[in-house]
Amino acid sequence: MILPPGSTIGILGGGQLGWMLSIAAKDLGYPCHIFAPEENPPAMQTADQHTRANFDDVDSLKAFSKSVDIITYEFENIPVDPLREIEDFVAIRPSLKSLEISQDRLTEKNFVRSLGIPTAPFEPVDDTDSLVQAFSKIGLPAVLKTRRLGYDGKGQSLLYKQSASPSVLDFTNAWQAVGEVPSIVEKVVNFSQEFAVVMARDEEGNTRCFDVIATYHEEGILRKAKTPAGLYSALESCAREAATAIVDALDHVGILTTEFFLLGDIEDGTDADKRILVNEIAPRVHNSGHLTREICLTNQFEQHIRAICGLNLGDTTRTADAEMTNLLGNEVNGWKPPSTDPGTYITLYGKGDVRPGRKMGHVVRIPPLSR
Repeated sequence: MILPPGSTIGILGGGQLGWMLSIAAKDLGYPCHIFAPEENPPAMQTADQHTRANFDDVDSLKAFSKSVDIITYEFENIPVDPLREIEDFVAIRPSLKSLEISQDRLTEKNFVRSLGIPTAPFEPVDDTDSLVQAFSKIGLPAVLKTRRLGYDGKGQSLLYKQSASPSVLDFTNAWQAVGEVPSIVEKVVNFSQEFAVVMARDEEGNTRCFDVIATYHEEGILRKAKTPAGLYSALESCAREAATAIVDALDHVGILTTEFFLLGDIEDGTDADKRILVNEIAPRVHNSGHLTREICLTNQFEQHIRAICGLNLGDTTRTADAEMTNLLGNEVNGWKPPSTDPGTYITLYGKGDVRPGRKMGHVVRIPPLSR
């Protein structure tokens, strides 16, 4: 189904991803209507309308669904059950299956493993007793992660082996640190590189993949991303195959980002399928793909709009190398690109509340030899 120009796209969430999706949608002739609980979310700078309501407000969702022609979302921590009340009246792309699987770490990892794709070892945790049992199976170091609502390092507690056997107090503190909610214990793997595959899929099953993006995190927050990633070609091919298997199994429509760990040397392609672990998936446009706006013929935001609206997927050819750096917290204050460097691009999200670790904007740098 092709959505005619002038049709309204509803976006659940009003952050910077919704802000950039709205820009891409307008370039293709689609106005956007944002649904978000904040009074003045960043996406309102570029969207045409805003419904202010909580994501579990079914009456507001029903009214919203009548005002738009299709619904998408900019983040995955949205309650699924209220959306089931409206999915018979308006198309939701990507589907609720993608949303439901990706917002629960245990469900997500079991799904990935069901496809024969490896992940780091993990065990479910529901209380302190199962926490102790999980650590005994997984070993240390390991990390305790909430099954839901964790992002940018939130909802996690790291436990290292400090003695012959961790004390009960260590486990109690870890359990309390994540709020004593259903979680998983995941083995900390000794990876050499984190990287992401950003891929689009349309309703007919056609896919387009951006070049692999190397990612660098600090305290669980994406700090930098760069492409090309510099991985051996066999590793990149294996990662793209895994990402394709995931989007096909979900019957996903839109952008989906798969984040990976790489074990061993990045320049060694030996046993590629055994050295790549899926960390997590995100059924949406992704922070690591921001640099596609400056260096790809079709960026991730336009590609997502194309996919959900039934348009042909665009050419993802990369025209230059690039590195993106997130501006966190106070780093945004007074920042400006050097006037002598035409290869530096800054994007600020218009967020008024500056907090430590909060993504306030990003900078993309294109090296001189790549321009």
